[in-house]
Amino acid sequence: MNTIALKLIPAPQEQTETPWSDQQLLEDDEPKDSGSVHTQRQRRPAKVWMWEIIAGVAAVAIIVSVIAMLSHYDTKTLPEWPLHININASVSILADLLRACLVALAATIIAQSKWIWFSKKPRPMNQFQLFENAKSSIIGSVSLLATLPNHAPTWIASVLTILAIGIGPFTQQALQTEECIQMRELNGARVPITHYGGSNMFQTRQTNATLQGNIIHSFFNPSFINKQIDFFCSTGNCSFPETKPGISYSSMGACSLCTDTTKGAKMDQLHYKTNFTFNHATIDNISTVMSTWQWRYSDSLEPYLPPEMWTLRSSAMTNLTIVAAPTTLQDHDGWRFKIALDRAVAAACIMYPCIKDYQANIRNGVLNETVVSTTPMSTLMPNVDFWNLIEKNMTGLRTPCELDQKTYTLDNIAQVPQIPGRTFVIWNKDGANITVPLDCLYMVERFYLEDIASITSYVVGGSCYRNRDTGQLFCITDPLKTRDGNTGNVSTIRTPSPAFWLEPFLNNNSVTFASINETFHNMSVTVTNHMRNFGADVYSGTRAPAARGNVEISTTCIRFEWKWLIFPIVLAAIGLGLLVWVIVADQTDPTRPVWKSSVLPLLLYETKGDLCREEQVEELDTLEDIAEKTAVRFQYGNKPGFVTQQ
Repeated sequence: MNTIALKLIPAPQEQTETPWSDQQLLEDDEPKDSGSVHTQRQRRPAKVWMWEIIAGVAAVAIIVSVIAMLSHYDTKTLPEWPLHININASVSILADLLRACLVALAATIIAQSKWIWFSKKPRPMNQFQLFENAKSSIIGSVSLLATLPNHAPTWIASVLTILAIGIGPFTQQALQTEECIQMRELNGARVPITHYGGSNMFQTRQTNATLQGNIIHSFFNPSFINKQIDFFCSTGNCSFPETKPGISYSSMGACSLCTDTTKGAKMDQLHYKTNFTFNHATIDNISTVMSTWQWRYSDSLEPYLPPEMWTLRSSAMTNLTIVAAPTTLQDHDGWRFKIALDRAVAAACIMYPCIKDYQANIRNGVLNETVVSTTPMSTLMPNVDFWNLIEKNMTGLRTPCELDQKTYTLDNIAQVPQIPGRTFVIWNKDGANITVPLDCLYMVERFYLEDIASITSYVVGGSCYRNRDTGQLFCITDPLKTRDGNTGNVSTIRTPSPAFWLEPFLNNNSVTFASINETFHNMSVTVTNHMRNFGADVYSGTRAPAARGNVEISTTCIRFEWKWLIFPIVLAAIGLGLLVWVIVADQTDPTRPVWKSSVLPLLLYETKGDLCREEQVEELDTLEDIAEKTAVRFQYGNKPGFVTQQ
């Protein structure tokens, strides 16, 4: 029985000098003698470093896979994969595989650096164990950093082993989730629009009362306006595709325009009264703090009106002038409340038919509409006689217009085929007459405009008074009078009545032009909503086709935060750089064996004090062949060690 120190590998027949002399081991980085007995090995890196190259390629593939997967699902809903595997688990698995690849690379670099380290000059044997610990644990890597800080490749590989623990958390952070909106059903949402307004829309008192009540409600609660539209969206989240750039849909409606006429207004309507009779009762000591009146045929305000308002007044449903003033609490002629004439304001407002272009969506069950643009409706110039009074009707061109499953715009609307049953009219656009199909027009009858004017004049026509002593505010409507065309006698057909809804015009005693303008605007939006809810298609007698939108759902989507992947990408680049370094170092010195993490050299080569060997240093595959054919056992006793069987 012999110990492992005995020669196990046959020596060459001729050998003139030892391959590892004392002088060679003591010299740092001295080039090897090309005439050495060592065979100049022609290694193939792809074979020697096959598994390390595979690990490096796998690391790159994993990073590319993570980036590709997260980029593909960015802004999309969480995917539903078989076996209930989710994308978080997939990213976590890939991160673990990436860490395993990089740690394996680092371990191989450290292991091979160990042989390079000990081949240059004599080293303390305990450093061998430092290398072994470093390639197998984070604590070992930290110990190696503290002990051998001047060996760059080993130091970098140890740092890579330590930092690789952060690959999982950083990769996971690249996958973020957020609430998002996704389409569920195409054309499943509906919002009413109207192309036609006719007098038949006010055939019932209920319809009349509904509009009047909604106007009053809008004065006190402007947020109620958005709740007047009868839209449908099953999930509470819907979007509407653009029919034109920035426009979801268009509808006929009512627009308002107010201008500040304070400088030209006469404030004599705001005055003190010693008494006032209302409902057969006398009210003493009051002040008129607000008054309204119609100015349809008055030219007195012309110098104070912008040109567009003066142009629109002839087609307006409502023309109204409002003068109002707050009151101050102070002694005035023995009374506590005084009209602040220095803060009085006056406004001239009109409401007219128009076409409104909307950008819209529905979020959380609330319809959000933004008016992008408005176009006043104009008088139709017909080439056929529909009604005797059609020239009094207001019209507007609807573009784009869908006819026979084809879309027509202003550029090609003249190409609409003339088929039986389709009526064409002449429509004026910027002074030019265009022949258009009646189906592509918005139209509102003059009778309908008069119905709306009757309702709005009643709602906003009136005055407000404040008791000069108690400060109590009360408002009443104006009386409605008519003149007999034959006799000229004037009779009252509607007596004044309480009008509490006029109080919002005074804006809690802080009346301004802005507050008047907002209140009047709210009234025009309410009228528009009424027209949309009860409107119809042109002359069809049926409801106008609703604007269609896409039903969406609120769900969880993926957000790819690529910056978090910089850390694992840098670590992968370091690992690949170390692999390239060790392969280049191997190729530049073919005499140095590539043993990596193998323990066979420790078993098959003895440690001798004279550092001399008769055998040449073999490659790892040769050592593995010898080890496979050599049976050993560990012997205890006086001469412990591995013993081979001869």
